[in-house]
Amino acid sequence: MKSEITRPMSLGKVIEIPSCDGSEKICGDRTTFVSGIDGDFSKLTSLGINTGPTKIEIYEIVKDGTFYSAFSGLDRNWNRKWLSQHQVISFCKNFSTFLRLGGNCTFILIKKDEQLPVNELNPLENLAPVQIYVRGGSRQIALRELDCDIIWKGKDKNRLIIPCFQPCLR
Repeated sequence: MKSEITRPMSLGKVIEIPSCDGSEKICGDRTTFVSGIDGDFSKLTSLGINTGPTKIEIYEIVKDGTFYSAFSGLDRNWNRKWLSQHQVISFCKNFSTFLRLGGNCTFILIKKDEQLPVNELNPLENLAPVQIYVRGGSRQIALRELDCDIIWKGKDKNRLIIPCFQPCLR
């Protein structure tokens, strides 16, 4: 299945988030997100999970769409589209050059509760997109809902980050 809303950006580039032990939470990381952290992150109280090294893929939104349409258009099941909070922090620290600049955004799916599975028939139950802005060299992060009806404009070239499962990109 080929997405009509997104196109891959990371062809030929191997981007790998190192192992994470789950100890870092977005709500407490004011050094990575200097410009601000959405207060809704404090509601995500579940324990983090250990993750091994994780290769990721970067997509660019090229046609207008919502969070749901952009992420659902990628040819993977919902349980394979999210990163842990610790992995989001690690990505922002180690691969900040891949974050969208100029007032536009980078989106990454996280689990609301990392200890619970993703319901493939209703991913809204436990998945939420995070929205990362970079302004003046400082990062800000917000927690959104997957069914949010905001239309993201293709002309803005916002980005999606998802785990890569072998084989990475066609």
